[in-house]
Amino acid sequence: NAWQVVPTQWVEEAMARWKPMEEIGHIPMDSMGQDVARGGKDRTTIAMRHGGWYAPLIAVPGTATPNGQTGAALAIQYRRDQVPVHVDIIGVGGSVYDHLEENNIQVIGVNVSRATQERTEFGNMPLKNLRAKLYWDFRESLDPRSDSLIALPPDNELKADLCAARYRITPSGIQVETKEEIKKRIGRSPDKGDAVLLAHMITPKWDLEEYYEPSAQDRDAHTGY
Repeated sequence: NAWQVVPTQWVEEAMARWKPMEEIGHIPMDSMGQDVARGGKDRTTIAMRHGGWYAPLIAVPGTATPNGQTGAALAIQYRRDQVPVHVDIIGVGGSVYDHLEENNIQVIGVNVSRATQERTEFGNMPLKNLRAKLYWDFRESLDPRSDSLIALPPDNELKADLCAARYRITPSGIQVETKEEIKKRIGRSPDKGDAVLLAHMITPKWDLEEYYEPSAQDRDAHTGY
């Protein structure tokens, strides 16, 4: 589609770069992204990023994470190297965020509807909200002009999810269609794609030697949401 956010060819090139970690050597985990579902056909999905290398995604039925406690337990099960966990807090993800925070896990709550003052790297175009920023950051990281080293696991659902979103130009900047709009068009929720976008976020790890529990004000100043 002419208004597709992430070009299919760029995703295919990123998947062609992927090799199992046994072949490339161990790379520490840098970030996790968790898209939370509760019941229905949607799935709770976790993406794990090691530098530019993404591990095969973890996807479980939403019925397996009926509450915040089980959703948080799933994140803790797969978390390594004290990485920050980026959780979509719209809907049921808010409870997962609370349980991770209660367990002193570095967790970042992501509200994709929040406005942003960020602009695109290529073209210097304004972005309407955090959802547009996450998508456009990923698009620009895959752009051949960035000498991308991103390696995505071969996964047809992930490719479909990442390539499904479309955008439009509004007076306030680039706007990416909502998850509900994508779901209506493709017949399912783009859970894998959303988890990868969250894992793509860069948040410095807590310095455990100088550990402190950040206040809400600290998190907002540090992450911008």
